[in-house]
Amino acid sequence: MRADVEVKTGRRLGEFFIKPIQDAKQRLWIMSPWLSAHHVPLLLEKKAKGIDLKVITTDDYTPTHREALRALIESKKETIRPGNRTAKWIGIILIIIGIVLAVPTAGVGLILSFAGYILYIRIGKEKITIRWISKIGDENLLIYHTDPFRPIHAKVYVADDQVALGSANLTKGGAEENLESLAWIKSAEIANRMIHELSSLEKEFRLQRIPVDEVGRAIWQVPVYRRRRF
Repeated sequence: MRADVEVKTGRRLGEFFIKPIQDAKQRLWIMSPWLSAHHVPLLLEKKAKGIDLKVITTDDYTPTHREALRALIESKKETIRPGNRTAKWIGIILIIIGIVLAVPTAGVGLILSFAGYILYIRIGKEKITIRWISKIGDENLLIYHTDPFRPIHAKVYVADDQVALGSANLTKGGAEENLESLAWIKSAEIANRMIHELSSLEKEFRLQRIPVDEVGRAIWQVPVYRRRRF
């Protein structure tokens, strides 16, 4: 098996790192423990064009990584129980009548208001919930729990028939600031093998996948108050 390999080490990998990712037309698989929001628009653009996109990352919620996940995850309202218009208006009417009769009838008015309130809340009012979903599809954003003592640390990029292996995360720091080393390997065979490897991670290494909905709830609880680059 022969493969063309290009290697670069430096603080500004920039175009060498990102251009093959930008040029991907059929598939783009990314394994990066940390992400930055700077590159999220590119991922959303690739997904919109219909290419095979997969992003594998972690639940290490550093501020910049949390910010990137916020850019990849959005909230969606879902109806658990549809409202009943008739019950809703009957409930409102009972509440109003109960208030009007509260003084002259003492307890009767309060009972009517309470009954109206229960009818309105339990039957009349629509019941909704907020669910967090991935903008690139829940099955395309794989977030795994990372143990500080046994961290997920691999950085792998498959762009069509090219594979990148190295130290750089898909972050602004990884592309433009940190001292990083990266090798791009041009080989369809190696790219296919790496896709197989990435597809087997969860089973092979017993990784704990965190549902996108759970991640969404977690990352919106704590504000992004400072920036740290990886």
